[in-house]
Amino acid sequence: PVVTAFLAAYPRITARLLLMDRVVDLIEEDIDVALRIGELPDSGLVAKRVGTVHFVACASPEFLRRSRVPAMPSEAATLDCVTFAGMPGGMRWVFKSKRHGRKTVRVRSRLSVNTAEAAVEAAVAGVGLARVLSYQARAEIDAGHLTPILERFDDTPIPIHLVYRSARSDTPRVREFVRFASEKLRAQPTLR
Repeated sequence: PVVTAFLAAYPRITARLLLMDRVVDLIEEDIDVALRIGELPDSGLVAKRVGTVHFVACASPEFLRRSRVPAMPSEAATLDCVTFAGMPGGMRWVFKSKRHGRKTVRVRSRLSVNTAEAAVEAAVAGVGLARVLSYQARAEIDAGHLTPILERFDDTPIPIHLVYRSARSDTPRVREFVRFASEKLRAQPTLR
């Protein structure tokens, strides 16, 4: 949505949008700007923070009625889970909380998927617990199709940055896109 809004505002600019769950080399793949979720390693890139997300473990109300609502992260290990291959750890879920510390749980994967959308859809269908980034499950949680669980164990914010090469920062289209995208992303309630 941010890219399409930018193109509508700037009709003479063209764009190429790549959507992937991996870190790309901006120079190698000739990319002007990337959105990165997570802590940034030291690099020669310019970074502009635009928000935060957090992990959310969730399940359908029907699944929770059929099984039980886990009160502790360790209880998730005894339930069917939908694992997302794109998340760090795969079948190990690491819960991080200021108050409760770090808890690592090896979960039982009933279904392993390679997109967050598939994990969310499987959780809605009652296959098991899923753990994705908060913005990925927000619509289904708001609609009542998913119920967040173990929230007090998973409250650590994960930063979101726009990153770009310093050599491209003088390019008017890059400078304007970073300004435009920063404003739009910071206005998103799901990125706080």
